[in-house]
Amino acid sequence: MKHAELVTHLATATGQSQSAVRDVLRELAATVGEQLASGETVQVSRLGSFTPRWSGEGVLRDVQTGRKRAYDGRWVPRFRASSTMKAAMASSTPSLLKDPEHQNAWRLAEALIGDLAVYHGGRAPRGLYDDAPAHHVDGVCADAFGPAWQQARTTFEETTPAHVREARDHLALSARARWGTRR
Repeated sequence: MKHAELVTHLATATGQSQSAVRDVLRELAATVGEQLASGETVQVSRLGSFTPRWSGEGVLRDVQTGRKRAYDGRWVPRFRASSTMKAAMASSTPSLLKDPEHQNAWRLAEALIGDLAVYHGGRAPRGLYDDAPAHHVDGVCADAFGPAWQQARTTFEETTPAHVREARDHLALSARARWGTRR
């Protein structure tokens, strides 16, 4: 949701004008900024709390020159969501891995992928991206490992209940986690 959409939504929900809502949001941001700059924590009911946090000095490498550069520490704002916000997010979070059957499927997939890495690591798939869909990962691994992948797939399917496999392909996802690269 963009700022303009937020203003429109809040104006409609509260019966206030959009300019009044914009003014309140502008003042909220200014007040939170002032309080953080003075070292104070600001708590907003059912939203969360803003606190100032010290980020220490450090060293980084200049991309263009390759030289190390030191940088000063600084104060940064930190936001911690309220329990209301966390509950709202939790309701839309998948929770398959809370199921013991999914945990067992994941463990088996990790073991099978680990075995492939140990015994057939030289044939590990290349060009596998970490956002590739499971069916693509399965095809790339089948091409790379050949019969070894088919054996791992067969073991996984014979051991894992169908409803678990249909909900999530832990074998392909474990392979993607092991050999996937960012685009």
